[in-house]
Amino acid sequence: MDATAACAVIAGMQVGSTTALRERLDDLVECLSTLDFALPSVDLPDRHELIATIRNYLLPRLDDPAAPLVTAIVGLSGTGKSVLMNSLAGMDLSPVGAVRPTTVKPVVWVDVEHDNSYWRDFVSRIRERVDPGLDVVVAGDPLVADMSIIDTPPLDLASERGSISAARIAALADVCVFVTSAGRYADRRGWQFLEALKRRGVPVLFVLNRSGDGVEQIRPDFAKRLHEYGYLLEPDEESIFTVAESAAFAERLPSDVAHAIRSDLAQLSDPRFRQDLLEQTTEGAVRALVADANTLAAAATNEQVVVAELLAHVHAAYREQGNELVDSFSDGSSAWLADQHHWPTAAVDLTGMITRRAGVAAQLASSRWEEHPIGAALLSAGGQGLWRHGHDSTYETQKLLEGWIESVKEIVSMRMSRPAGPKPLARLAEELWPLVFDRERPAPKRVKRKLGDDLEPAVSEAREELARLVHAAMAKDGKRFEDYVDVGVDEMHATVVKNAAADVAATFEAAMRDDR
Repeated sequence: MDATAACAVIAGMQVGSTTALRERLDDLVECLSTLDFALPSVDLPDRHELIATIRNYLLPRLDDPAAPLVTAIVGLSGTGKSVLMNSLAGMDLSPVGAVRPTTVKPVVWVDVEHDNSYWRDFVSRIRERVDPGLDVVVAGDPLVADMSIIDTPPLDLASERGSISAARIAALADVCVFVTSAGRYADRRGWQFLEALKRRGVPVLFVLNRSGDGVEQIRPDFAKRLHEYGYLLEPDEESIFTVAESAAFAERLPSDVAHAIRSDLAQLSDPRFRQDLLEQTTEGAVRALVADANTLAAAATNEQVVVAELLAHVHAAYREQGNELVDSFSDGSSAWLADQHHWPTAAVDLTGMITRRAGVAAQLASSRWEEHPIGAALLSAGGQGLWRHGHDSTYETQKLLEGWIESVKEIVSMRMSRPAGPKPLARLAEELWPLVFDRERPAPKRVKRKLGDDLEPAVSEAREELARLVHAAMAKDGKRFEDYVDVGVDEMHATVVKNAAADVAATFEAAMRDDR
C-alpha cells in the first residue's frame, strides 16, 4: 500500500467513516472536558488522560494515517533501555551509565527525511503531553524512515509534573518495546503497565536484558508470566529477546540481538503489516476509551447517590442532637436557664449548649463518613476540620438567639388585647421567656394579666420558635459538610457523556462492519 492509499484507509475504515469518527471523538472531548467530579476518585479513569488520548493519538492518526508509526522503548530503571536505543541506531543517541536513572527525559529519534511539519507537530505533542525538555535526534536510518522511536524515562520515575512520563508516551505509541532484566522482570509496576498496554491492544516486543547466570530459570518464568497475562499464545521462550549479563554489553547489545529487534520493528512498518497493526491499535484505543468514558459516566451518576448517602448521615446526626436539645426545653433538663436574671446571660449559656451539640453532631457525622471509602478520602484530603463545629458556629448561633427574644416580643404583642409600647413589650418578653424552659415556674402576675388564656399558647409558640432556631443553628453548622461535597456534575451530564461514548462506539463498529 503506497502513501496515497494509506491516507485513504486507517484501521480498515474508509475516508467517510474516519470523518464521522473524528466528529464523534470531538463531541466526546467536549463532554469530558466539562465533566468535573466533586468527590475524590477511587480507581477511576483520569478524564484528562482520556482527552489526551483522543487529541494526541486518535485524532492525529485519523488525520494523517500515513504518518510514521511511533515506537516507545519502555521499562523500569536500570534495565538497559538506552543501551537498546543506541544499539538499534548504531550510535549514541541516549545517555547510558552506572547512575540510575540515566535517562530522565525522553529522547526522540526521527528520520531526516520526515516532513518538518510532521515531526514538529509530533514533537510538540510529546512536549505538551510529557516533558518540554525532551531531546530530539534527527538522523538518517532505514529503521526510522517509517517509524519514530522514543527512549522513555523509567516507569518508576515521575516527571516534574508528578506524572509517569513513560506511561504518557506509551499512550501515544503504536508499538512498545518492553525492556526488563533478571532483577526486575517480576516487578509489579512493570506488569501493571503491561496490563494497560494489553487493554489498548498495543503490540509489544519483549527484551530480557542482563539475564545473568540464572537465565535458564528466569527466561521460562518470564515467558510463563507473559502467557498467563495473555501476551503470548504459548509460554514460548523464543518470543523473548534475551541478553546475558556482560560488561561487553554495557554500551551495546550483541549485534545479532540488535539486528533481530530491528528486523521485527521494520517488519511492522511494512505496508503488508502496517494496516493490521493500525487496525489493532486503533480498535484497542477506541474500545478502551469508550469503556473508560462509560465508567466515568456511571461514576458521575453514582456520585449523586454517594453524596445523598453521606449527607444523610450529616442531617441525621445534626437532627438527632437538635432534637435532644429541644426535648430538654420541655422535660425540665434546661430549667436552670430560667434562673438567669436576664435573657442575654441565658443566651450565652444556651449558645454554648448549641455549639457543643453541633460539635457532637460533627463528630458523629465524620465518624460515619470515615466508614465510607469516599467519605474517608474526603476527610483525609482536607476535611479534618469537619470533625468539630465550625469556627463561626458560636457567632451564628448568637445572632439567631438575639432574634428569638424579638420573636417573643411579637408573640406577646399579637396575643395582647390592647397594643403596648416597646418598653412594656420588652418587660413582658423578659418575664415570659423563663417559662419556655421551666414548666413548673409560676407565671408573673403581669404576664398572666396581660395574656390571660393566651399565656400557655404564647409560651408554646415561643418554645416552637426557639426549637426552629436551634435546628437552624444546627443546619448552619452542618452546611459545612454540604459545601465540602458540592456536586460538580448532575445525572443529565453523565447521560450526555454516556451517549457520546456510545456514538463513538457505534460509529467505529459501523465503519468496521461496512469495510468487512
